[in-house]
Amino acid sequence: MLLRSLLKPIKISTTIRSMSTLTHLGQAIERLTPLSLAESSWDNVGLMIEAPKPNQLPKRSITVCIDRKFSLFFLFPLSSLEAKSCSSQLIVTRPVVEAALAKESTSAILTYHPPIFSGLKSITMSNSIQRSLLECATKGVSVYTIHTAADNAVGGVNDYMGTGLLRAAGIDGLGEGELVRPGQGRGLRALKEHSNPPKGHEGCGGGRIVDLREGAGKGLGREEMVNAVKETLGLKHCQSLPSLSILNP
Repeated sequence: MLLRSLLKPIKISTTIRSMSTLTHLGQAIERLTPLSLAESSWDNVGLMIEAPKPNQLPKRSITVCIDRKFSLFFLFPLSSLEAKSCSSQLIVTRPVVEAALAKESTSAILTYHPPIFSGLKSITMSNSIQRSLLECATKGVSVYTIHTAADNAVGGVNDYMGTGLLRAAGIDGLGEGELVRPGQGRGLRALKEHSNPPKGHEGCGGGRIVDLREGAGKGLGREEMVNAVKETLGLKHCQSLPSLSILNP
C-alpha cells in the first residue's frame, strides 16, 4: 500500500543496531507517516506511554495494532527488532494487550487510534484502557499512535482507499501493491493539500477526492462502489447510505 519509493530497504549500521525500540519506531514513522501530517487541532498522535524501564532483550518485537490489510506496510524489520501484526482491532484493547504482553520480546505497541484522547485527571486500574496502559508501562512496553497522520500521508489510509476505487474502475498502469500518488493527475488529490509537506509526501493532506473518470475513464455504480470497498478492505459486509439525491428525488 505504501508507494515503492517509501519501501526501499533501510541500511542497518552499527549505530542503528544500538538504538532503542522507540528510536527505531520513531524513524520508521517519520518516514512513512510523519506525525506533522496529523490533524493537530483535535487529534492526539505520537508516544502515548513511554515505559520507564523499556524491554532490552536482544531480540525485541513491535505489536502492530492496525487493520490487517493495511498493517502489512507497517511491518518494518529493523536490525534485531521484529514487527508483528497482532490484531485487526485499531485500538489498545484488553485482548491486544494480553496478546502483546504474552510475548516477552514485545517492547512496543503501534496502534492506529489513540488510547489517550482527552486530558486525564487520574490513571487508575478501574478503567480498562488505563489499566492496559499501566500494565504495558510496568512490563517495559511503550505505546505509539499514528491515527490521522496515517490517513493524510502519501501512501496512507486515504490513498489506499482511493486506489481501491480507481482499481475497481479499471485504472491502467498500476502495478501490484502500488498506490496512486495524490496530485499527479491520475484521479486522486487531497481535499485540503498540506502547505508544507515533508520530503516524499508532496501532494498529501486531509481527505481525498477520487475522480474516477479522470483516473480510469469511467465511473462506478453504487453496488460496484460498495463491492470495491469490500474488496479493498477484505470485508464480507459493508453498509452504505444512498445519496441525498436518491433519498429526496
